[in-house]
Amino acid sequence: MACRSERKGLLYVLVGPSGVGKNTLMKAALAHFPSLKQLPTATTRQQRAGEQEGREHFFVTRAQFDGLIEQGELLEWQVVHGELYGILRRAIEDGLNSPDDLIADIEVLGASILRREYPDNAVLIFVTPPDKPALEQRIRARGGADEAEIARRLQRADFEMLFAPQCDYLIINADVDQACRELLGIIYAEQSRRNLAHLTVSVLIYNAGGQVVVKDAADCKAPPALPKTLPLPDETLYQAALRLVDTVGVERAAFCCQPNPAGEISPAHFHLDSLDGRNCLNLVFACQLDEPSPDAPRPGWRWEAVSNVPLAQSVWNSLLQTAPVK
Repeated sequence: MACRSERKGLLYVLVGPSGVGKNTLMKAALAHFPSLKQLPTATTRQQRAGEQEGREHFFVTRAQFDGLIEQGELLEWQVVHGELYGILRRAIEDGLNSPDDLIADIEVLGASILRREYPDNAVLIFVTPPDKPALEQRIRARGGADEAEIARRLQRADFEMLFAPQCDYLIINADVDQACRELLGIIYAEQSRRNLAHLTVSVLIYNAGGQVVVKDAADCKAPPALPKTLPLPDETLYQAALRLVDTVGVERAAFCCQPNPAGEISPAHFHLDSLDGRNCLNLVFACQLDEPSPDAPRPGWRWEAVSNVPLAQSVWNSLLQTAPVK
């Protein structure tokens, strides 16, 4: 089972022609998901009514933008409709390493770079109008663009439409309410898929002397914790449990379940847990040793009395119903 990279967050990138309604969809998603934040980009255009510095954009001068380029602080930058737009590396890194997800309206070249640099975190969503006349009507309805500008935006739209097959999702914005529902559904689906990737594995290794192997934490105030890991790419959950036992260095441990027809061992218990502030499903594999005083595990682990290990009673109930396999 493949897992995402160490970065926790996702970046939802709305891509599509100017005037297609990306900002309207983004505002609907931001209002619906409290943990969703907008990725601010740097731009030289004037601040619009209702915009806030550092929320939608960082509004800078041409000289300041040139300085960002020279200092290598921009992942990429483009000229769009006569103004400069750039993606700040720091804004992406800070966002993806926080518990919140990000959403942004990015033009196609920037979106392609984001996909290349953050393949496990960027979710590309192409938003298109039902046809070109509808797009022209929306651009005119927005106002603020003369005939030459409208022609430039429509010409650019022809180029931007070529990027649609490279995106993960397509939203046809013929009806804004339906388009908003589709975007919310995409975000819910991606959150569910990420939660699936957050399956974790623990091993409970206990002996006849009433001791359990726990992590030897540097913080003496931290409660004793069982060995725990995320499965590696293409690794089964049982293989992850075997890897944990090998990491601890305890030999002659017998798993407390019979192998299934595929030769794998099923977990003795599972429960809802947390990982980096997000819910995950933790599967507990149990091993038992007959020796009351076995050798010490490898550095980083220690034997701890069962009474000092804060496991839910339901975990112990599940484990007590099993017997070690010889």
